[in-house]
Amino acid sequence: MVSSGYYRSERDSYRWRTLRPVNSLLLVAPLLLVFHGGSASAEAPLFATRDLARILGVFGSTAWYLPPLLVAAALLVQHTVRRDRWDVRAGVLAGMVVESLLWAAPLLAINYLCSMLLSASGHLGAWDQTSTISALQAVGAGVYEEFVFRLIFLGLVTWAVVNVFEIRKQKDWVMLIVLVASSLAFSLYHFSWSPEAGGVAFNWGDFTWRAAAGMCLGLIYATRGFGIAVGAHVTWNLYVVVLAAG
Repeated sequence: MVSSGYYRSERDSYRWRTLRPVNSLLLVAPLLLVFHGGSASAEAPLFATRDLARILGVFGSTAWYLPPLLVAAALLVQHTVRRDRWDVRAGVLAGMVVESLLWAAPLLAINYLCSMLLSASGHLGAWDQTSTISALQAVGAGVYEEFVFRLIFLGLVTWAVVNVFEIRKQKDWVMLIVLVASSLAFSLYHFSWSPEAGGVAFNWGDFTWRAAAGMCLGLIYATRGFGIAVGAHVTWNLYVVVLAAG
């Protein structure tokens, strides 16, 4: 039998603290400020924010600040529902930043492997605009794509499968299937079926690379939390921007 003292100690461990939504919010908030602050002076179009704005527009709300407020509200609600503690430690946030940098390494390995086997271009978007706009897109995509495809997609689909369809005995298989579905949706979302309008045409090389990268990010989210998944995604995106600029 596990004692209550051990359980409290585990909840106070570094690993548990990094999974607290409030810590993810504190890690992500500066990235949101950079993206939206920079976009105010240099337009950086992003599919995820565009589509979130369209959804909010159905309810009569189209203000630019609603998508970041939605991210903050979702994390605060999640933190409250989980009944996590509200104490914050600078060392934990520093560790999450370091982990974000380190977790970008698997994405680099996947990119290298896919580039060799499939002749994939190995990037997450079209980086043919100015470096400033590309960098803003890199930050915004890292936040909002993780919000849509990991926090929302994985959360809602897993909840529906477990609670609505009452599939409770095979949770590991359910999570694997949901992760694969999320990765495929994540990859398809990056393509435009109208390349003449400036989008990226579908090709199997890029699709496979993005699906593999989405699976990696999904596993990071499931094991290390939303904040570190966002950090790894943003780190990789910025690496691509710097590489392209060089």
